[in-house]
Amino acid sequence: MRNYLPLIVEDNPCAYLLLRDFLEKLPFFEKPLTCDTALEALKILKQNAVDILFLDINLPDMSGLELLKACPKPPPTIITSCDPSFAVESFDYDVADYLLKPFSFARMTRAVNRALEMEVASQSVADSNGIFLKVGRQLKRFQFNDISYVEAFGIYAKIYHHNQITVVNETITSLEQRLPKRYFVRVQKSYIINLDKVESIDTKNLQMGHAKIPIGLTYRDSLKGFWHLLEKN
Repeated sequence: MRNYLPLIVEDNPCAYLLLRDFLEKLPFFEKPLTCDTALEALKILKQNAVDILFLDINLPDMSGLELLKACPKPPPTIITSCDPSFAVESFDYDVADYLLKPFSFARMTRAVNRALEMEVASQSVADSNGIFLKVGRQLKRFQFNDISYVEAFGIYAKIYHHNQITVVNETITSLEQRLPKRYFVRVQKSYIINLDKVESIDTKNLQMGHAKIPIGLTYRDSLKGFWHLLEKN
């Protein structure tokens, strides 16, 4: 197993020391890079291949969430904060976990496991016909033509393929970015469908085999071609 490079962005010395001590107990981490401002963190992220980011919310120059917004492709991120009020908003940025201070070593380890699963998944290998995705502790190859649709499942997603259901260690937002748009379209907050597998469509639902997939109002524009055909008939 290779070692992972962490970056700790924390302006509280006590919180930084605790997190550093916890990381030293884990055998697969390099000595962490550290800084106490968001601007410095952005500079470090540009110059180093950081594998996992520990990010405080309240920083002197900008918030941790503003940092994530400014960073086009952040590494798997664990938010560390005393304030629970940003927890829901933070998951809009596809963070691995949200740790409330003070947190235990066991709780931090669980967050690290989630982040490392995302890090492996982010290196999924895709080609013109399929993609490798992490399933449990293994990488599994999925042929694009075999996937009927994808359903959100918390911090995971369900792949419906070959009359099977496989849970993969990726969020639906992550899969929306990775699956080729020539085949796959997000039609609802919880669903991505393979356009080639659509059997019928009306103004509210898509029929995918035995499944009826609802169409979200905010995603209707992604199906303009289908609406055009419906209006002509």
